[in-house]
Formats: sequence, C-alpha cells, structure tokens
Amino acid sequence: MSLADSYAIVREEFRGEENRAVRVVLQDLLVERAASLATYRKFDPSEVRRLFTEGAPVVRVLALGLMRGDPSLADAETIRAAITESRSGNEQYQGLLLAEAGWNRLSTADRSALLSALDETPIKAGSDRAAIADRIRASPRS
Repeated sequence: MSLADSYAIVREEFRGEENRAVRVVLQDLLVERAASLATYRKFDPSEVRRLFTEGAPVVRVLALGLMRGDPSLADAETIRAAITESRSGNEQYQGLLLAEAGWNRLSTADRSALLSALDETPIKAGSDRAAIADRIRASPRS
C-alpha cells in the first residue's frame, strides 16, 4: 500500500471533529514518512512539483513531505501555492512548515513575495497554522 493510499484511508476512516486528534497524528506520521523517504531516495524535482500541481489533496500533502525531507525538491512558487491555494488545512500547515524550514534558502525577493501572500491569505487565528505564520513573519527578511 502506498503512502497516498494510507493517507486517503486515514482521511476517510477518521472523519469528523471527534476523530480529529487521531487523524492528525496518523496523517503527520505519513507526511514524516514521506520526508524520511526523500532523505535516502532521489526524486526528480520537476516530477515532485508536477505531482503537487496536478495531484489530489492527499498527493499534494505528501509531495510537501518529500520537499521537507529534500529541500532541493521545493521552490518558492510551490511553497506559496501550498499556503495560499491549499486544498486542505493540512496542506496549508505543511506548506507553512516547509516555508519556515526553507526560509534561509529563499531569496530576498521570494521572502517578500511569500510574506505578502501570507498577509492576504486567511489563516485561522489561534491555530497551529497561525503560530507558524507568525514565526515566519518574525523571520529575517534579507
């Protein structure tokens, strides 16, 4: 069974707010598995970005996990899209984590563009996502 299949099963079987905690833990484990996989297996950056762009929400989140495991797979446009055009809360969360982890590798122009995008993107106040966004906003701009 693939990581995408496993993620989809977790998403389907643990629906509803009453199962949120279990769903989050299991989905985070699968994203961490994708990140780990990218540390020892080489992936084509353009293919991973294509998977993110064209993939279902599950695939998009796992592509972000791969990018966290191997930062060379990520680019500023994908990070921005994960945050501003996310298909799920977890995708936005993973995109914010990726932005935070890769902040020092982004150019000054990409940092500015990402900060502008953050200011225009609705992020639920008081959430884990808002805390990460606040940390990004407090990061050096150059």
